[in-house]
Amino acid sequence: MKFKIKIGAGIVVFAFFLLIGGSRYIQADTLIPWFMAVFTHELGHLAVAFICGAKIKSMTFDVFGARIALSGELLSYNKEIAIAAAGPGVNFILGGILFEVFPNFSQFSFLLGFLNLMPIITFDGYRILYSFASLHISPERIDRCMRFISVCAVITIWFFSVYMLLRYKASFSLFLLSFAMLVRLCA
Repeated sequence: MKFKIKIGAGIVVFAFFLLIGGSRYIQADTLIPWFMAVFTHELGHLAVAFICGAKIKSMTFDVFGARIALSGELLSYNKEIAIAAAGPGVNFILGGILFEVFPNFSQFSFLLGFLNLMPIITFDGYRILYSFASLHISPERIDRCMRFISVCAVITIWFFSVYMLLRYKASFSLFLLSFAMLVRLCA
């Protein structure tokens, strides 16, 4: 099955940042395991999507991961849950198996798996919770509840990042990320 692989604007901006000297702030022993954790996460989604019979039109990689665009018919909620759970599942399995050999990869893999299970719009946890709830409640009623849950989760992360900044003078990247997600949710 053929599908297009696209690179999002965020990746281009990040690459430009690295080229103009941003590599001083980001170590290769951090960046490479993180990208490998993201890559294996997305491969997990892709593999289960193929197994579930999804017709994939394109996959766009961006700074926050990847987005798979499907063509054809909609998938059942059970298949959607399986595809959404596959990414974090791969992170947990590979993180556990490779912990002794590649500890940096394992740590990033576990972190990515846990973060993606949060019920935030565009995260896997949101898709899992939305699909599971849709099995029992009409999707129209779920939309408002899920948006509220997503905003509450991002606000919680943002307050945590503010606490970390004030208390430990750390986690500025978490502060920026959570602020960007909050702006995106409220727009």
